[in-house]
Amino acid sequence: MPGPLDRIRILDFTIAQQGPYATLFLADMGAEVIKVEGRERGEVGRLLGIDRRNGFSAYFLAINRGKKSIKLDLKCEKGREVALRLARDCDIVAHNFRPGVMEKLGLGYDAFRAVNPRVIYAGASAFGTKGPLGRKPGNDILAQAMSGLMSVTGEGDAPLPAGCAIADHTAALTFALAIVSALVARERTGVGQEIECSLLGSMLAAQSWGDDVLRDDRREPVAGGARPHESRLAVVDLPDGGRLAGGRRRRSGALARLLPRDRTRGPGDRRALRQRRQANKGP
Repeated sequence: MPGPLDRIRILDFTIAQQGPYATLFLADMGAEVIKVEGRERGEVGRLLGIDRRNGFSAYFLAINRGKKSIKLDLKCEKGREVALRLARDCDIVAHNFRPGVMEKLGLGYDAFRAVNPRVIYAGASAFGTKGPLGRKPGNDILAQAMSGLMSVTGEGDAPLPAGCAIADHTAALTFALAIVSALVARERTGVGQEIECSLLGSMLAAQSWGDDVLRDDRREPVAGGARPHESRLAVVDLPDGGRLAGGRRRRSGALARLLPRDRTRGPGDRRALRQRRQANKGP
């Protein structure tokens, strides 16, 4: 059975992780993705985590499977002409270069819209194109740091990044959703559009649970893996040397029966109990 994006064609200039991961979702939904790579060494992701024994990168293959590929020199006129000719039959043009790079190559939105008025031109970047940080370069770990995620991850005073490229992955999901939304809008209006997505914006949105920290101008204690408003969601050391990750209110009764305890529940309502749990969670 064809996927929901069957017969949708994407001209994909994305590199590294944020962009390719987004177009991977679209390929998995049935879109035809034509990946444009540099002539010399291909896309930079081919060199990340490369196995020198066979010349392959599992990282690259994982987020670029199911895509077609073409090598073009976008710095020469002939390469740009080929790219624009391909775009005539594409629904989407996607990239995650630093804002302004595609325009310098002569491949901005206006260039593609001139050959295909219905095209959706999708750009992802670290900080977007507006504001004091607009058009500046950045990457996953910078977005983790500047969004505040690293300040509430891990234990102790040192900021700690997540164990995976969470900013790239979160922004990729946002990017893919924005592209699909633009496709729906085009089906209704017949008009293409330019859209953009940023690493920092996606990471700030992902932490809405702790947005009272921003409102109150205070610093949230390091969570140690727990959530700012939820003392039950954490990793707990057990007496037998094991560890427990959990849990939810509806399971708390069963959990209490399994864990060793030295005291019974104190008096007070649920709100007071929750406040005591938060206090006992520590910094």
